[in-house]
Amino acid sequence: SFTAGEKTIFLFGDGIGAGNEFLPGLIAYAPNRDPAELSGLQLHFYTDATGRALMVHPPGLSMDAFEVPTGGIQIGERLYISAKMGRRTLPNGSIEMGSALVEFDESRGTFRTVREFSPVGGKFAEVNMRMAPGPIPGLPDDGPYVLIWGTGKVYRQSPVYLAAVKASEIEQPGRMWYFAGLDADGRPTWGTTEDAAVPLRPMPGNIGEFSVIWVDELQLWLMTYNGVYFHWAKEPWGPWSPPQQIFALGEYGAVGTWVQRPSSPLAILAGPVIGSGDPMTTPGAAYGPYMIEAYTRLSGDILTVYWLASTWNPYSVILMRSDFRVEWAPAAE
Repeated sequence: SFTAGEKTIFLFGDGIGAGNEFLPGLIAYAPNRDPAELSGLQLHFYTDATGRALMVHPPGLSMDAFEVPTGGIQIGERLYISAKMGRRTLPNGSIEMGSALVEFDESRGTFRTVREFSPVGGKFAEVNMRMAPGPIPGLPDDGPYVLIWGTGKVYRQSPVYLAAVKASEIEQPGRMWYFAGLDADGRPTWGTTEDAAVPLRPMPGNIGEFSVIWVDELQLWLMTYNGVYFHWAKEPWGPWSPPQQIFALGEYGAVGTWVQRPSSPLAILAGPVIGSGDPMTTPGAAYGPYMIEAYTRLSGDILTVYWLASTWNPYSVILMRSDFRVEWAPAAE
């Protein structure tokens, strides 16, 4: 999801419709209000001229299985999304993809494929974008900049990388800067090719779906990824905090409530599932923990973060909430 004015736009991929019809991607929006005030998340799906849900299917992109929209950003009056593309299966069964930058014309309900973002097998297949919250010392030069975090190489077997591009140049190939590590004085260095990008630390090397948001009241970046794990950092390149697990399937009554587990006596959900899997024997999961920045709230020392999770079986997306207690550092004398 990403913020666009007074609303948040939500992107969905690899969906199923009536009769198990494959849907390449859907797009919806919701007002920027605390979901607690709305008794849940009220989505309004964009529709095409026939009244059907609008498919995210940009020109030149197949949007086959796994090739899904992953993030977006508003720059001026324009809305951009990133989409995985070019899925390729390796001999060992692993998957690698690239990504494309796409413009979404909200008034017309159309998409324009702008350019390749990262080649197949590159480091930025799964992409999260956000405008830098003002000048950040350490970026290549004056902005405003779009910050771009990515995972890639082999699907769900990647660390997280960072890139930056001036907002005015996001459509131009060859204008991105890639975080290449810190110099001896702890200052970030940047390269002009994707090969220069180095992993952010301390991150594992098996990340796939992830999200990054900014909490202005705390002046902190937050990151979540499958597991479900959480990090925070003062700078977009880190150092990031040690991982903190904020959710596991055995917690909060998940099994039998919104996740199917065949081995559990609560295995009563049984679908729907995508593809040809057996709804009774296909295990559910919790993945794709995408935070919703506009719904983040700080009240006293409690930070509330809303996030989405996909569950595989049943094949659905649910709204989650995590509350964190903030420990304030003593004021400097």
